[in-house]
Amino acid sequence: MIRYRSYEIIENTRDNDLIGTVVNKVIIVLICLNIISIIAESFENLNSNVLFILRIFEYLSVTVFTLEYLVRLWTAPDRFPATKHPYLIYIFSPMAILDMLAIAPFYLPMLIHFDLRFMRVLRLFRLLRVFKLNRYSDSLNLIGRVIKKEKSKLLMAPRT
Repeated sequence: MIRYRSYEIIENTRDNDLIGTVVNKVIIVLICLNIISIIAESFENLNSNVLFILRIFEYLSVTVFTLEYLVRLWTAPDRFPATKHPYLIYIFSPMAILDMLAIAPFYLPMLIHFDLRFMRVLRLFRLLRVFKLNRYSDSLNLIGRVIKKEKSKLLMAPRT
């Protein structure tokens, strides 16, 4: 019961579901603020107070995105009810991989030591968070469904 309600909230499946709508809008705003934060961090000579605030914001964001990922994983049986391995199907779905790549730059340095140059490249993966917006946009979802449905025709189209 709790898991299914969590699924309804995180996927915003019910019409006029205030909690689902609020959760989805908060995540959308958080994604947009993350992009602004990443851009702000790229400026040289930032005040140490600003850097501290951006770092705290990063911790908060990663916490929220990690919780979102874990709830989506936990509710995989409700998302894929007719499958034998719903957790694996979710983990290897494009959006789940994107979600993982968006939070991985935060966790990887805690597990593996990287040199500074690689860390800079790894931090660029944070920009993948912008693609998380795809989940929350009806227009982008429609485009994605059309491409998925017509992919064989698109692959057969002559290249110019």
